[in-house]
Amino acid sequence: MENAIKAMYMAVGMIIAVLLIGVWVYMFRSAGKLSESYEFKKSTEQVQAFNSKFENYAIKTSQRTTSNDGYSFKEKGNTASDVISCANLAFDINRKNDYDFQQTVSVKVKISSTLCYYLVPYKIQEKNKFIKGTGSFSLPHVQHLDETGGVIPEANYYDFNDFLKKYNEVRIVNIDSDNYNSTAETIYKYYFDVKANGIIYSEDTGKIQSITFERNQTEHFDDTTYWKDIV
Repeated sequence: MENAIKAMYMAVGMIIAVLLIGVWVYMFRSAGKLSESYEFKKSTEQVQAFNSKFENYAIKTSQRTTSNDGYSFKEKGNTASDVISCANLAFDINRKNDYDFQQTVSVKVKISSTLCYYLVPYKIQEKNKFIKGTGSFSLPHVQHLDETGGVIPEANYYDFNDFLKKYNEVRIVNIDSDNYNSTAETIYKYYFDVKANGIIYSEDTGKIQSITFERNQTEHFDDTTYWKDIV
């Protein structure tokens, strides 16, 4: 009889031990999942914060097409100053992260099918300057120069100030038409659109790797038939 009672106690003890181990394992796994969830949330927030700095430039110019609307704008795109601000942001991020491939951003400004300006994520990139490129421009070639200590001729750089002088032309006008009226409206000759495919994200990190601006010239900018200059 005593042996049977001892056996029962031992069995109960083993069951309790197994239950306690099960509870401990469950709590350990739950704590691990909670930690993973927290880390994932923080990582996601960091990626979103990083991307939002560039996604703010995802604007496409939309200008009305008839004189009845005074050729006004539904939406104005980025100005030349906005492009420079984005390029400066990318340059600072690239330098801060020591040109780590996963943390860098390249900027492309498409002027035409044969002329583009680039800010590249390599040490060879000079501050406050674009690299002028054509249809044959190759980022791997620039990367090779960067890794081998090569240089880009000064003639192939384009200073930010020169870019602003060329593409920041503005008029302050009154628009008076059948369907639209505006007083002292600021209109730039050039806007720079970031279209739907103008931002590329890293498949590994989800962070933005490149952003492309495309030049858009305001229709009838120089024609006073459609709007009146403020004197």
